[in-house]
Amino acid sequence: MVLYKGKVLRTGATADIRAAGRPTYTVSFAGDATTARAALARAGIEAENASARDGLTALRFAADDPAAMNPAALRALLDAGVRVVTLAAEERSLEDAYLSILAEARR
Repeated sequence: MVLYKGKVLRTGATADIRAAGRPTYTVSFAGDATTARAALARAGIEAENASARDGLTALRFAADDPAAMNPAALRALLDAGVRVVTLAAEERSLEDAYLSILAEARR
């Protein structure tokens, strides 16, 4: 249960609370972040830097419709010559989910 100022904002299993909201994806690739971000922007996708590993660069973006947006993101990156290694859904921490729910309540 998530409470804010004595009001119940959300109830459910921990996994359901963590999964709620706009899904976020991370794309890892070999190459320049500026080039990749520009390719995604041309496809209408706003991306931000994500933590990179294993010598790869990574960007993060949110998707309202992953079934349409993820293929568009991959297509834009590949067309720009970006060597994509992975595109994966991010799993939100319970803390991130809690802060997101509070942000919605404050609007």
